[in-house]
Amino acid sequence: MSMQAIQLTEIFKQLTLVEKLQLLELFFKDVKEAALKKESEEEKRRKAAELLLSDYLNDSELTAFTALDGEEIYETK
Repeated sequence: MSMQAIQLTEIFKQLTLVEKLQLLELFFKDVKEAALKKESEEEKRRKAAELLLSDYLNDSELTAFTALDGEEIYETK
């Protein structure tokens, strides 16, 4: 745990019960919003992948370089 987290914990211990509950409510709200945002971003990526799937399955120009996936790449100078 970081020093800042330890300090916040000590400050938290000094709050009243009502203040602690209010603070916890804010913390949980923040965590929930972050989780929803992450789910939303993942859902957007999933939908985009689904939309592009047929293009990648049917357009060899989009996958032409995948033939090189197992090859080592060397930098030239």
